Amino acid sequence: MEFSKIKTVLFDIDGVLLHVTDADGNYLWRQNIESDLGIKNGDASEFFTSPTWQAIIRGKLDMEKELDRFLKGRGYSTPAREFIAYFHRKNYIPNESTISAAACISKKYKTYLATNQDEGRTRHLWNNHFSKLGFSGYFASYKVGAPKPQKEYWQAVVLGTKLAPSELLLIDDSHSNTDSAGKFGMQTYLYRSFELAQEELFTPLLGRKTPRGQLPRS
Repeated sequence: MEFSKIKTVLFDIDGVLLHVTDADGNYLWRQNIESDLGIKNGDASEFFTSPTWQAIIRGKLDMEKELDRFLKGRGYSTPAREFIAYFHRKNYIPNESTISAAACISKKYKTYLATNQDEGRTRHLWNNHFSKLGFSGYFASYKVGAPKPQKEYWQAVVLGTKLAPSELLLIDDSHSNTDSAGKFGMQTYLYRSFELAQEELFTPLLGRKTPRGQLPRS
C-alpha cells in the first residue's frame, strides 16, 4: 500500500462499520423476526436474496411497494412500512471501535461511505448515525445505479471524488469488492477485524493508535 498517495478513504458499512452477522454467517437483525413480526426468517432471506432486491439496491424498484407485494404474496398481514422500520432499527449494530477510527481518519483525510444499499436505509443511516461523524458523503448503489463490485460503481466513485483511482483507499470486508477495486487501480484493504485493521492500517494512516470501543460524540 502506498500511504503517501492516499487522499480519500472509502468505508464499507455492513461488515466494517456495522456488525451484521454472527460467527456462522447468520444475519443478526433477523434472528428474532418471527417472534417479533410473525415473519419466517427464511421468507425474509428469500426477499433479500432475490432479483427484486438487486433491482431495489440499483434504484430501479421501490422498496416499500415491492416488499408489500412480497409479504401479501406470502400471506402476511404485516405492513411493509412496519417491516422496513424494524429492518432499519435492528440492522444498526455499531462496530464502535471502527467507527471511532473512521471519525479520527476523517480529520486527516476526506472520507465517504461506500455501500450497496437501498435508498431508505441509506438515508436512515446517514441522517441518524453517520452524517455528523466527519464523512463527506456516500456512494450508495441505489444512487450510482450499479453495486459493488461492478466497474460502473468504481467509475462513479472516481468521477464523484475527482481523484485518480490510486489516490483512493477502499476498506471493505468483501474479497470480490476489494479485488474488483484493486483491478480498477484503487488501493484496498480487506477488513477482517478491528484489531488487525488497527495494526495494519489505522495506525500507519494516522501515525498513532485510535480510541477503542467508544463512539465519538456527535
